[in-house]
Amino acid sequence: MGMSNDSLIILETMEEAKYYLQFLKDKDSRLKECLPLSLNPNIRAYLAGYNIESLNTAEIIDAQVYRSIMDKCEEWEQAANAHIREKKVELPENYFIIIYFYYLVLIWRHILWDIELLDRILSAGSYKKVFTFKIDRGVTGSPWVEDAELYMGDLANLYCSTRKINFIYLLLPTSSGQQTKAVDSVKPTSLSWYYTFCNKISFAVYQACFFIMSRRKSLLIPNYQYCFDSICEALLKRDGSIKIIKFIRGQAGLGEILQALGAFFGILFGRKLNGFLFKQAFDFALPVNTFKRFYSAGFSNEIQRKYLAETLTAMQNMMGGPGGYKGIDFSDLLRQKLERDLFPFLLDIHAQAYGLEKGLERLRPSLVMAPHNINSLAALGHITKKLHIPSVLLSHGSHVLHYDKYCDKEHRILAQNILIGDYAYSAVQSPYARALALKMMGDSSRIICIKPKLWGRAIVKHLKNDSTPFTIVHAGTYKFRHHRRYIYETSDEFLRGIIELAEVVARYPNIKLIFKLRRDPYELSVETIKSLLPKNDNIVIETERPFLEVLKEADLVVSYSSTTIEEALTNKVPVLLYGGLGRYAHIPTEPFSPEASEVKKAVAFVKDKESLQKYFAKLNDQRRSFSVPEESFRVHCFGDNDVIDFNDWAMKIIKN
Repeated sequence: MGMSNDSLIILETMEEAKYYLQFLKDKDSRLKECLPLSLNPNIRAYLAGYNIESLNTAEIIDAQVYRSIMDKCEEWEQAANAHIREKKVELPENYFIIIYFYYLVLIWRHILWDIELLDRILSAGSYKKVFTFKIDRGVTGSPWVEDAELYMGDLANLYCSTRKINFIYLLLPTSSGQQTKAVDSVKPTSLSWYYTFCNKISFAVYQACFFIMSRRKSLLIPNYQYCFDSICEALLKRDGSIKIIKFIRGQAGLGEILQALGAFFGILFGRKLNGFLFKQAFDFALPVNTFKRFYSAGFSNEIQRKYLAETLTAMQNMMGGPGGYKGIDFSDLLRQKLERDLFPFLLDIHAQAYGLEKGLERLRPSLVMAPHNINSLAALGHITKKLHIPSVLLSHGSHVLHYDKYCDKEHRILAQNILIGDYAYSAVQSPYARALALKMMGDSSRIICIKPKLWGRAIVKHLKNDSTPFTIVHAGTYKFRHHRRYIYETSDEFLRGIIELAEVVARYPNIKLIFKLRRDPYELSVETIKSLLPKNDNIVIETERPFLEVLKEADLVVSYSSTTIEEALTNKVPVLLYGGLGRYAHIPTEPFSPEASEVKKAVAFVKDKESLQKYFAKLNDQRRSFSVPEESFRVHCFGDNDVIDFNDWAMKIIKN
């Protein structure tokens, strides 16, 4: 970095960076020669605007860090399960356990990633002082690690204390802690008679609703996201009498009665439920709180509480004292996060699932359809299986069967929460998803193969002529800091990848590069990208047009880990896999070799910048004749004979 300072300041948020630069740097003599470590590109760009150099995490974290973290998490998960077996703890529903470990492992990874970063920087002993800002951590109610509860400062304190490094906390002028209301609306005991009275009236009204609904064909969906609006529209064109249902928490007191009456008259007179209640119109909304309260005498969460408490005991035994990670005991930080946020979140899902089950026992829709298998939708799959209600999981993600240990682990975790579950059927949209679903489910009768419904819509390519530049579209998205996955890029890694791509493409004036970006200021804003990318006339940043519109211009798509990869392949547009410091190829394929590899391929994988330069040298020589045979795409996409029409299938289920 060209700096000889022996002090480091760690900046996790823009709030910290601005306060450091505007109020501390030139006023606190300890910080004048301090090297900043930027935890996201927005901070890096902000500091660069004042000619301040900073370290960034993409220069420090590598594939081995991720592999070490994943190995440790797997070890801990196995130990926690062994503790449960040893204590003979009664297990809750499987969906509850899957959701628990989905979030738990991400929390572990976030903390371990921070510790690995600290160890990489500080283990050499070149820094004598470390500064971080103090977080006044509060309750967020979120299973993710949110900005109000970042752990780098506390972990740096613990790390420095074991290595005899001078550690100094800095304070922001305002607290960053958050307090949220409890997730379940418990009303004052003094008015319990009132809420009980309103609940009984509402329940009676819903009984009348169910009597009417029992005579009609219905489809239950969670919302209209992930293109479910277009699916419902297509089904309604075939049969306009189908009723579209969703489930909601619901009101309490007088609001509960009014909501019930609104639902009743809506069904009776064929009016949609919309306005202030919903962004889109539904025919009926099932309020789970109404049924949870009405059947509260039969509700218990003792099994779930005991299970969570015992796993926490196991974790504190593993992570406490010198048996933590890199000698860091973070068991207290973890306990606070779990007890304050994750455990209440999970118990609330279980409580809502109880109300949902009681409601579905009476409503019994003709078909239930969901885009993923996490949180309340995982419970929904469990309930439909238990009640023998027809259901299908129509995944919105991109899923690939991998044989590398770490890639396989990641895709299995994601598949458990997106691709497969307790739903009667899983609708898969690519040969890759089918292979993974079959390996995990082991039952081909539950897998239906369909043409892409939630992504991969057909496009009409723009006509090219001799003057049209060869067009490359980069289409990928980094993941937020609570997603520390081997197969995802951090914002720093994403930025590094697109800078490297831009620097290489800038050498070729006849190649046009379009960066298709989401306008999202979190960690990496468009303004940050513009300030750090090399300036060149053949580089365009696109934020307004939809991806499919931009894809019409593409001769080649570049991405790392995104559904845009399969969207491109479905439309016979070749893909170059690049990013993430080369640790992962979303579609398993051998890395590009300048001597042996052909650039005219449906999928190519380039691991590093040096290979990228050689790839583009070859590509530029062949760009006028660049064409990938259509048969090369067949392995990546379903053919017409491989699939069934999803709308036909759904209508048969609904009308059965």
